[in-house]
Amino acid sequence: MPPQDEAQILTVKEIAQLLRKKERTIREMCYNHQIPHYKVGRTILFSVSKIMEWMEKDCMVEARVVHSRKQNRDHQGNSSPPAISCGNRAVTASSGR
Repeated sequence: MPPQDEAQILTVKEIAQLLRKKERTIREMCYNHQIPHYKVGRTILFSVSKIMEWMEKDCMVEARVVHSRKQNRDHQGNSSPPAISCGNRAVTASSGR
């Protein structure tokens, strides 16, 4: 493999530093098929181009209107809390009740 191609492949440690996540989190994301990766034996490798595509395509924040506490009390469950999605999973904030 030519030297310039080697720079296009990252390890778990390198991708964790790039994404500012713990190595364990990256490994769990791989196990749950939430991040593009390759396995060679027991080694997990990442393609820089695939990671960049994934970040642009799958990691988007859904913008929803955030209501004040008074508005939430007035509507009592008629509105949903804000959500952040990345790929096929969504995280929803609790309403604090």
